[in-house]
Amino acid sequence: MRVVFACKSNTCRSQMAEGWAKSWLDKYYDHVRPESKENDSLLPHDQVHILSVALDSSSIWNDENDDATVPCPTNDERLRSNHRDLKSVKVGAIEAMATDGVDISNYYPKSAKEAMMLSQPFSSATKCNNSMFDIDRLVLLCNCATGNVEAQKLVRSSARVIEWEVPAPSALYNSGNEDAYVETSRNIRDKVDRMLEELLGTIE
Repeated sequence: MRVVFACKSNTCRSQMAEGWAKSWLDKYYDHVRPESKENDSLLPHDQVHILSVALDSSSIWNDENDDATVPCPTNDERLRSNHRDLKSVKVGAIEAMATDGVDISNYYPKSAKEAMMLSQPFSSATKCNNSMFDIDRLVLLCNCATGNVEAQKLVRSSARVIEWEVPAPSALYNSGNEDAYVETSRNIRDKVDRMLEELLGTIE
């Protein structure tokens, strides 16, 4: 199962969603798996892949290179995530998540193509092309998909697309709301909880 969260640059909202989803899964499997030894239908934890990606791959780099012009990275290059000048996840997002005990300080922005490759076992058979792997849930956290070629590729590869349209906390913060990042983080947390409960079940 693959769940993908996406926003324009993958530097804030979708990273928060990835962090909350991984935190939810850890709690879910810690609670459910010991109680479900006889339940062979429970999907193994390592078969649930949570990813966050940028809808605009060029927006994740500090330089102006277009990701589409960069050759497919080798396995070694994929292991070296700093092979290009990546932007960072917003400090406000990291601090807001840390307030509630979730650490996303080692997260970094990813293009859709790179994230999908990283979710697969490293193999010389992995090929670089314009196709995407199957996605069970694609969650769009902004309204940047319209007219966006990369976003439409993700949409076509998804069994279900969910649109949350979470306002950018940076804009809210700049307009005077000092709690914008924490409020956004908790809003996303509640949405993630409901979605994953629908997919996998409720933590009682």
